[in-house]
Amino acid sequence: MDMEETNTKEINLLQLIGLMFEWLKKNVTAIIGFLCYLLRLSYKYIAVTISIMLLSLSIGIYLSRPTARVYSAETIAMIYGTDVQIVMEVFKQLDSYTLQNGKSSLADKLDLPDSVLKNIVGIKCYYVLCYKRDGIAVKIDYKNVYPQKDTMIVKMGDRLSIKILTHNTNQIPLVQTAILKYLNSNTLMRSQFEIHKTELIQQIEICKRENLRIDSLAKVSYFKDSEKQLQVANNSLLLGEQKKQLFYSELLNLQNTKAFAEGSLSNFTNPIVLPAGFTISPKPLNPMAKYSVLGILFGYVMSLLLVLFIDNLKNIKNFFR
Repeated sequence: MDMEETNTKEINLLQLIGLMFEWLKKNVTAIIGFLCYLLRLSYKYIAVTISIMLLSLSIGIYLSRPTARVYSAETIAMIYGTDVQIVMEVFKQLDSYTLQNGKSSLADKLDLPDSVLKNIVGIKCYYVLCYKRDGIAVKIDYKNVYPQKDTMIVKMGDRLSIKILTHNTNQIPLVQTAILKYLNSNTLMRSQFEIHKTELIQQIEICKRENLRIDSLAKVSYFKDSEKQLQVANNSLLLGEQKKQLFYSELLNLQNTKAFAEGSLSNFTNPIVLPAGFTISPKPLNPMAKYSVLGILFGYVMSLLLVLFIDNLKNIKNFFR
């Protein structure tokens, strides 16, 4: 009985494998046959196919012409005295600009001439991600797909990535100055920046006063005779240990706090600061070779759809009749 069940299971498994291969063979044959049918249609309507492909190729070349090429410039913006979420909200006014009636909405926000505004394709802002354990930047969230449940990677609160898309890279310094002026003139960001700057100044002054006070106490303690201390323990009279009170640990802590505050204050020149300016990529985002290949492929797909429609036009008419 066991042998019969085993043979039956083996036969069923072999049949299942055979059915799977038959299914694969059938589908692969159908796909190859359909591709051959498309090739025959392309040859049958060769004039239509070539015409659409040439039209699509010309469109690709036109979109990648030298005057229409788009270049990217990117930098890291450091944030001082304000919140990264507030900066992102303010930046949305630049990120979501529109072009209406030949006039860019950026004209109301950036103090730039029309000759510069017409070359701006887009201005984008992205979060910078880092590992929580060390706080070192690891990547930029270009697609804004940062997993909120991730406990290892977090958004950095002191920096953002800014990208400019433009037709003319020579105008990047003008756009950079206008962006900084727009961001640093925001009322809310400016007020938060001034509050934090005042706090740092007060912290430095407190450290200076405390440093003088502790230094004076140290001088008095160093030159003052220690009081004799007596202690009775186990019916014995003991002379207590004589030590001078030292203040070097307090002085070092104050010095570290003061140095950190002074270092932070040296960076508080504006709410948004670009340490290195924009770095321009020499390669355009729409090169002619890439757009030419895409144009040919897109044109061939469109020509296939058209010739399929033409070849089955009679069947379509009969269907509607």
